[in-house]
Amino acid sequence: MELITNYSQPEFYRFSRDSIELANLVVNYLIENFISPGRVADLCCGSGVISLEILQKIMDDPSLKVSSIDFYERQEDYRKHLENNIGQVSEYFPNTDFNINICNILKDLEQSQDRYDLIVMNPPYFHHASGRSPKDERTRICREYKDGQLNGLLSRGVELLSANGRLFFVCREDKDSIRVIKELSLKYRVEKVSEASAFSIYLLLRS
Repeated sequence: MELITNYSQPEFYRFSRDSIELANLVVNYLIENFISPGRVADLCCGSGVISLEILQKIMDDPSLKVSSIDFYERQEDYRKHLENNIGQVSEYFPNTDFNINICNILKDLEQSQDRYDLIVMNPPYFHHASGRSPKDERTRICREYKDGQLNGLLSRGVELLSANGRLFFVCREDKDSIRVIKELSLKYRVEKVSEASAFSIYLLLRS
């Protein structure tokens, strides 16, 4: 199959370079380390671009299997775009389950028993007080976090990891983000694996 180039996405927020770079980095990591993804979660998934890119780019390696992808997105507006994008690839992956969850992961997953071998996450990483906010509330939800939310999102990701699971996430190098990452580093192994001018990509392991 040819890689999707026409992802369905809303007008109020378009995915950008950080999503593709995260997907490519994860693909290279899985291939180089001979790691089969197994159960995958895409947190703050938007249109599902990151995990679907990963899925397509490892399909030619039979040793790298994805048993399921759970998409977690807060905004109902994304559902139709997720359904469209999943529909473009699902026929090529009959052994992979695709599940869409429209929910607030900070509130709705407190008692979740799900555990994942691979989690990818491109959370809102602009602090709400760091600049001019978009007028559209839907865009603000995609871009901005309030005090405590970034730590909460990343901590929820850690809770959903299996014992040997891996969490890849995108973050800015601002004061608040650095503080959150330092706090996580006191409990878990956190490694910066890529750095660009506007964002960095981190890998977190529970042990």
